[in-house]
Amino acid sequence: KRDLNPPLKAIREGATGFGFVNLPTDRDVFVRAVELSQRYQGTDQPNFDLLLLQLAAKAGLPSKPLPKNSRILINYRGPAKTFPVIPFHQVINGEVLPEVFAGKIVLVGATTPILHDVFPTPFATQGELPGVEIHANVLETLLKGNALIRLPRWVWLLVAAAAGMLAVALTTPTRPLLAAAILA
Repeated sequence: KRDLNPPLKAIREGATGFGFVNLPTDRDVFVRAVELSQRYQGTDQPNFDLLLLQLAAKAGLPSKPLPKNSRILINYRGPAKTFPVIPFHQVINGEVLPEVFAGKIVLVGATTPILHDVFPTPFATQGELPGVEIHANVLETLLKGNALIRLPRWVWLLVAAAAGMLAVALTTPTRPLLAAAILA
C-alpha cells in the first residue's frame, strides 16, 4: 500500500491543482519512467507533470496528444543543467529580471544532494540529476509527444543476430563458408 501525502487541505483548496511528484525507480534505482496518475481516495489523480501539461494546454501552449499508457518512458534531453537553472536566491534578491521568465514554464525545486532529491538516470549515472530537472524532462517529453518505447525482446534478438552476421561478413569476406559455419 502506498502512503500518499497530498498538500494540506487549505493549500489544496486554494491551488489551481496539485499533482504527485513521486518518481518511481527501476530495480537498479534509475529513474527511467514516470506514472502520469495515481489512485488517491478512490480516484485517479494526475501527477505533477500531467497537471502542468493540462494547465499549459489551457493557457494555449501547443502540445501533442497524451500517450495511451499511464506509464511513460522519459526521453531525457541530457545530463544535469541541460535546462536553464537559476538559483532561487538570485530571483529573491532581484538579480534576475522578471522578463527572463515571461512565456515560460518555471519549475522551482531543490538541486542540492543534501536534500536527497537527486537520482541516477541514463544521463546521470552517479545519481546527480535533481528531481526538479527530471520533472522538466518529463514535461518536455509530454509536450513534444516523444516518449520512448520499449521494443519487444524478439526485436533485440533479431538486431543482435543481424549485427553478428554483418560483423562476420565484414571481417571474413574471403571465407564465406567459414563465416556461415561460425554463425550456425
